[in-house]
Amino acid sequence: MKKAPETPSRTPQTTRPSWGYMIAKGGTSIWERWDQDTRDPGMNGKSQMILAGNLGAWFYQTLGGIHYDPAQPGFKHMVLRPQPVGDLAWVTASHKCLYGTIRSAWRIDNGVFHWKLTVPPNTTATVYVPTSEATSVTESGQSAAHVAGVQFVRQEGNAAIYEVVSGTYDFAARIVPRF
Repeated sequence: MKKAPETPSRTPQTTRPSWGYMIAKGGTSIWERWDQDTRDPGMNGKSQMILAGNLGAWFYQTLGGIHYDPAQPGFKHMVLRPQPVGDLAWVTASHKCLYGTIRSAWRIDNGVFHWKLTVPPNTTATVYVPTSEATSVTESGQSAAHVAGVQFVRQEGNAAIYEVVSGTYDFAARIVPRF
């Protein structure tokens, strides 16, 4: 059994704005506003996830990469584009749509981005694999260029872009170095 790498210990940020600040001030949920403890108490609910946007949506859209296509509402066609950040090593996200559950689970291991995703029945997706080397992209161990239902579209900056039909995929590629 492979042992998981140890995570370096870090001291959480406890100054505003940060979630560590909310915890240090006794918060047990995400505050509606960063300045909840210093502003007029008239609008200081602690159970809402507003923070100038929807934090939950940011998790599955940005980290998990699950986006709707504005040209095809209802997730008939979706855009899957995860954005690894910092030293984050893995993410698992899902979204239930009218056609089924969209899944995106990625991890980075030894400089390789491994991404398992599910595109529900009767839908299609544009998939952005984060790599600057389209030739390094594989799907279930085969070159992605030779897999039925996977069509290479183009290389755009640090992403190899594919169109895929419904199904479950297991992409892998050399990852773009992150800062």
